[in-house]
Amino acid sequence: MVLVSAGCTGGQGPVVVADSGVDAGGDAGVDAGTDGGADAGRDAGRPDAGPVDGGYYWLFLDGGGCPPSTLATPAQLASTPRENADYEGLALETTGAFIADDETYAHIAADFEAMRNTSTGLLLFGYIPSRESSSLFVEVDDAGVLDAMTCLNFTYRARRADLAGAAVSLSLYGAYDTTRLVPEYAAVPGVTRAEVVTKLVPSICGSVSDSCLEIDAGTYTYFGMRERLLAGQCETRWYVVTASDAGEVLAQQLQPSAAAQWRFDHLECSRRLYGFALADGGVK
Repeated sequence: MVLVSAGCTGGQGPVVVADSGVDAGGDAGVDAGTDGGADAGRDAGRPDAGPVDGGYYWLFLDGGGCPPSTLATPAQLASTPRENADYEGLALETTGAFIADDETYAHIAADFEAMRNTSTGLLLFGYIPSRESSSLFVEVDDAGVLDAMTCLNFTYRARRADLAGAAVSLSLYGAYDTTRLVPEYAAVPGVTRAEVVTKLVPSICGSVSDSCLEIDAGTYTYFGMRERLLAGQCETRWYVVTASDAGEVLAQQLQPSAAAQWRFDHLECSRRLYGFALADGGVK
């Protein structure tokens, strides 16, 4: 697979995308989250059962008569989590599926491997989910309600339930569209509220690296942004990358005006970019 740029070449034709050496430090921060794969603690497997630090680990050898999931098949549930949580999250966000399918995940993983800066070997941009795919927040009227959530916790493999007063923070072993789990948990007697966990980003310059994805007739089109702090100024770089099923990958680095036009021409994708959705349905 060849990675080239056709966006800002001054009429000289396609050229290999290569940033200057000053990018190496900024790109390393992008790579730490995206290339590192899923959180090591989450992927290491389920811990032993038993209370730890005031929380409770859930480990079930069988379902104990629990009904099967109405949202996924056993095979789908067994497929998650995969090696890289970011790629899995991007697949979920793009397709709207409850659990990412193997084909979409594999395509995204291969595409990101091709989207590397030729001078640093690091990614052009990363991905930030709009919500956590392995966490859920629940409020209960009594601690005993945890027992009533046993079947849901078994089915969706809750690794831990941290109880603080009436608030329960659930950590799940797998990546899901957690919006679909909200009504499942909210329907449990004694649960007063259930909601997804919003992804928080500590800095708005120097660490934000996000992308959205469109899939059309076998072509995957990524719109990516990367912010970094350079000489005291916040700089945003924009990229459009297309990747075919045949493994052909073409990257374009866009000028700000062209990036702004792309965002308005592809609103559905751009609304999924971190911090770029507006209340009226538009994008910044």
